[in-house]
Amino acid sequence: MKKRILFYIFCILYAVMLILTVPDGYTNAVTYPFDRLLIGSTFLYRLHDTPHALFNANLKACDSKSLQTDSNTVTEWECISTINNTTIKQNFKSNNNTIALWLVLILTFSSILLIAWAAGIYYARKDMFADLFILIANAVALNCLVYIDLFFVHRLHGLYPFLSCLIPLSLFYIVFMLKESNSLFKKSWYMVILSIGIILSGTVYCNILPFEKVYQLNGAITIILFIVAAAMLVLKHNHRARFLIKRNIVVAFAIVAGGVLPFWILLAGTYYDMQASVLLSLLITIAIPVSIGNGLLANYSLGSVANLEKSSISMVVDIIIAVVISIGLFYIYNFYSILLSPPIIIGLFLVIMLIILHIRMLIIRALDDIIFLKNDEYSLSLQRIAEIITWPKNLKEKLDAIENELKTLIKIKKISYAIIDDYQYDDGRIIVLNDDSPLATFFKTRNETITSASFFSNINYEKAVEEYIVHHGIEACIPVYINESLKGILFVHNKGDYFTSLELNFLSMLALQVHQLVINSKALTEYINSRNYEKELDLASYIQVRLFPKKPPEDYGIQFSIYSRPYLKVTGDYYDIIPVDKNRVAVVIADISGHGLSAAMILSATSAIINGMLKEKKAIDKVVAELNHFLTIRYTGFELITLFIGLYNKRTRSMEYINAGHIAPLVISNDKKVYHLEGRSKILGVDPMAQYYSSRYSFNSEDQMILYTDGLTDLYNSNSDITFGEDSLNVILNHSLTKPIEEKIHAITEGIVAFGQEYIKDDITVIGMHFD
Repeated sequence: MKKRILFYIFCILYAVMLILTVPDGYTNAVTYPFDRLLIGSTFLYRLHDTPHALFNANLKACDSKSLQTDSNTVTEWECISTINNTTIKQNFKSNNNTIALWLVLILTFSSILLIAWAAGIYYARKDMFADLFILIANAVALNCLVYIDLFFVHRLHGLYPFLSCLIPLSLFYIVFMLKESNSLFKKSWYMVILSIGIILSGTVYCNILPFEKVYQLNGAITIILFIVAAAMLVLKHNHRARFLIKRNIVVAFAIVAGGVLPFWILLAGTYYDMQASVLLSLLITIAIPVSIGNGLLANYSLGSVANLEKSSISMVVDIIIAVVISIGLFYIYNFYSILLSPPIIIGLFLVIMLIILHIRMLIIRALDDIIFLKNDEYSLSLQRIAEIITWPKNLKEKLDAIENELKTLIKIKKISYAIIDDYQYDDGRIIVLNDDSPLATFFKTRNETITSASFFSNINYEKAVEEYIVHHGIEACIPVYINESLKGILFVHNKGDYFTSLELNFLSMLALQVHQLVINSKALTEYINSRNYEKELDLASYIQVRLFPKKPPEDYGIQFSIYSRPYLKVTGDYYDIIPVDKNRVAVVIADISGHGLSAAMILSATSAIINGMLKEKKAIDKVVAELNHFLTIRYTGFELITLFIGLYNKRTRSMEYINAGHIAPLVISNDKKVYHLEGRSKILGVDPMAQYYSSRYSFNSEDQMILYTDGLTDLYNSNSDITFGEDSLNVILNHSLTKPIEEKIHAITEGIVAFGQEYIKDDITVIGMHFD
């Protein structure tokens, strides 16, 4: 509650300062006569390429007189200034100083962006990390406004030393949040910094020192405090130094780049003759908060320093966008300000900015797809684990198999799962938690993955959780939430290294699957105990058989031959042949992770969605997107689906298709060559933001195509360590190249029988198609 009140006080203070500074600053900037900024009575920061006023020159006196031009009255100022004991008389004209106006707009825009950034993080992240960045963003935003007053209004400039001290004060607050520090030590530093700000502001209001001297002294003290805070953040070691130092470096970078660096650049321009500092300040203020806020400040990424690939590329994209925006501002002002009025210029700039931001969104989405395809082993591993979950084995054997999978993929030696339940499980890796236990209470208030680098060791209520994690050798805790309710926590043990962000994303999906495994294990035991399981399977099997096509349509220029064999009474394989209109027919084959009742339920929903949307003549990319939305958003289970859907047009002899992670179909051309149908997207049920785009292939007369599920190629003889695989399938097809499609499918079924039906551990579906 106190933090919320403090945040609202900051917002109110910001609004008051905005009202007191920006309108008058805008008005005064337009008629500002000089081509440098005055700090006190000293010319410092330059506004124009070739300023007349000299750097570090002291203004002594000015007289003004009006000059009549064609339509405007221009006030000419005759000023006397001194530099190095030399007196110089200079003339300045006061009329439409657009450079000064742009400075006001830039400072206003930067402050608004920082406040919006702080508010966004405040409402998006209800945890300790949010406090760190809200403070620094608010402090820099207030300083941007006081700079407007300092340059053009002179109403609140006496507050500048005090407000500028809020930035190092915020940094020290962050340091003490990240470090275990004595309470008296913290309060002492806070008092020192606040006292400096109050004393320097007091010297301004009491006219003890010239303002330019106070300004320079304040800048030097601020920089010293920055250096001390950074040193304290990075250099202090403890028993988890490797992880903490990496985390603290990320935090320090995010804070400095997102808030302090733009302020520093603006500040430096007043001490050194830097023409570009305003543009640089704008560039960084636009670019960094966006990328930091969406990348480094994302959940659990502060504990993951190794793989910032996506965040780094996103940041480069943001910086490029900022450069384009900054150059656009520069050129619009310099080359079009004469031809266009200010409202048109602002409107043009906003349109350009919206177009560029849309391009950014497309680039980031494409990047998501590239990273996913590049790291396809993670999605394939999730698919294998989903199959493990549905094995007809006990909980211990399934957990052993999952751990073996994790050892191979990311070198995790052990996992355990804490579930909020009162049921006693047979495996010691399943820990039963009370709803009011410290672990459960902690993760109810902190909805994110925790790694061994994520803790603030000086927060009292976290110490009990941290001690538990250290005692049990836990390196990551991944909570599972369903409908915003905590259901359990996956513990990862003995990895021996920090986690990449991709690994943590993978583990968050794994946590859902492990939770499903535990729930399924409990449900299965209860079903068996109640002796209703067989009846449920019989009912599901009866319902499921009615979903499959009884007879393929015959008037679409395709001859079909189908073989389907469930592993249990109900199947997790789905296929369908759906007439759309008189020229088009859809062919669908899908493999739902698992078997049994849950797979039967998903199969029914899949059939309903596909049939319903195709009957409405929806495009297949819309169909697949809706199915993915159902699996990732509306459905509370954790099944995955690989799917191939093809829409064949007999008039054009072409097929529009989408392959969502399914095995690539085999095409047998009329000249008897066999190859795969290219094009593969993400599997369904993993990424709610996945994009699915269709491809197109044109068939010739007498071409053939074979679709199948992985139950065929995954046949495995454990006695001889032989897999049926694609090699056996290719051998069968090569021996039957000249035969009709029905005989090819029959040869495949004979191959299954010859391999050994006792080794069938998965549903098998094969669809043969011959194009007339």
